[in-house]
Amino acid sequence: MKYDDLTVGKNVNRFWGDPKIKKLGMFIVLFLILLIPVFILSCIIGNRIQYKQEAETFIEKSWAAHQIIFAPKLCPVNKKNNDECFKLNNYYATIKINTEMRHKGIFDIPVYTADVDLKGDFIIDKKTAVKKSADKKLILSYDIKDPKGLIEAPLILFDNNKIHSDSFENILTNNFKTGNVPFEFKYKIRGTSEISVIFSGLKNNVNISGNWGNPSFSGDTLPVTSTIERDKFSAKWYQPINSENHNRFYDYKAVVSLNVPVDNYRMSERALKYASLFIGLTFLIYFIFELVSKESEKIHPLQYCIIATAILLFYLLLVAFSEFIPFYIAYFTSAFMVISMISCYTYFVLTHKNKYFSVFIFSSFILLYVFLYILLFLQEFSFIIGSIGLFIILCIVMYVTRKVNWYNDN
Repeated sequence: MKYDDLTVGKNVNRFWGDPKIKKLGMFIVLFLILLIPVFILSCIIGNRIQYKQEAETFIEKSWAAHQIIFAPKLCPVNKKNNDECFKLNNYYATIKINTEMRHKGIFDIPVYTADVDLKGDFIIDKKTAVKKSADKKLILSYDIKDPKGLIEAPLILFDNNKIHSDSFENILTNNFKTGNVPFEFKYKIRGTSEISVIFSGLKNNVNISGNWGNPSFSGDTLPVTSTIERDKFSAKWYQPINSENHNRFYDYKAVVSLNVPVDNYRMSERALKYASLFIGLTFLIYFIFELVSKESEKIHPLQYCIIATAILLFYLLLVAFSEFIPFYIAYFTSAFMVISMISCYTYFVLTHKNKYFSVFIFSSFILLYVFLYILLFLQEFSFIIGSIGLFIILCIVMYVTRKVNWYNDN
């Protein structure tokens, strides 16, 4: 029994004394320490995003905010809630957007000027009209989210009569007409980044078009048809609302967002999520080099730290460059700088001018950064592509280490 305990103790001591196990423990400690600068980089990107949001807020204050276009209403003067208003039957909204970029510091914010044309008809019958407004006075109104974005007096037609007014609310004193009373509003507004249209009719037809090549459609319902080209788009919505459920769906809306084609901060955030993987793979490559090297090259833990720091510097360079040049140029410029630095350090310092391993390192990093670039732009397929990539990497590791004697203390 004592002999067995002694044997077990020797095996345990031999296990923990194995240089490869010590090196593995060192990797784990270094990896955990390097998560701190990864977190700091994440905070830096978050701060840059906040600065961009502040720039957008500044533009919104001087130009106009995200606009929401509300449908016209026809209500009694003394109405208490929307239930007392006359129902909007057919509602047609046609919006043509002309976009441009406004600059605040280094940030570009998309803004727009929109020509708005609202048409439709209210359902009015005499009994209901008299009951709702005994003094025969009604208010015809329209509204937008940010009133300062209204840049010209609206053209208002009600029952084919022109109304001259600069107000959002207009009092009508004419006798009520039985049936469907038509109306039309034409005006021009300004806004920033996004525009929405509220569905308020029983039958809603919305058509939004503009000279922007990268819109996104959201809201409570997606467009029935949409066309997106390089420098323009168009989208159409059709949304019928059941009369009994009209109030429940009163706030349904269509939303068009003017997205920046490539958001450098969002892409940098996604790239940073792979930093841990890059560091781990880099450690693995150099560790395998130590195992299979015939010259028994040894790499000091501080040298591993220097290489990992170079990898993290890539993300800092990426964020800095992408604020001034297109993202893809910033990406490959940063990658080339970091790959060249690591390859030169490997050639002159770590391997003492071993050109074969230095070329291997250079080629490996090129493949890794190209692989990451593909993952960034193929978001829908990134999971399966990443899984296959890791499978291939593991196969390569198994093949390269097939002749390593893991029980050899050296």
